[in-house]
Amino acid sequence: SPTDTTIYTIIVTDQYGCTGADTTIVHTLTPGCTDPYIFVPNTFTPNGDNNNDVLFVRGNYIDVLEFYVYNRWGEKVFESRNKNDGWDGTYKGEPLGTDVYGYYLKALCLGGEEFFKKGNVTLLRN
Repeated sequence: SPTDTTIYTIIVTDQYGCTGADTTIVHTLTPGCTDPYIFVPNTFTPNGDNNNDVLFVRGNYIDVLEFYVYNRWGEKVFESRNKNDGWDGTYKGEPLGTDVYGYYLKALCLGGEEFFKKGNVTLLRN
């Protein structure tokens, strides 16, 4: 588990003295508190097929978050402070229709870095 980009070389010698070698480079990335390490899908389909039914904020390095979803009239239809809680496309227990909804995301990543994002998500129903 290298912490920096590292070159590994392996040299193998068989019982007859024949030698072979190969090299590989393992690139490491420093995860940031930015896109694409924090991701909100732009569409989800809460239709009960267990495929993309719930809208989650994705990010392995999120420590704390505030996630709000609003309808086109500015009414808050969902909020969460837990990255494991997603929006199932309902409001007050009733399914909302196909539409575009706005969201606001504020996240605090491991290490204390902050991330803010506003955007839109399309809820599609069959």
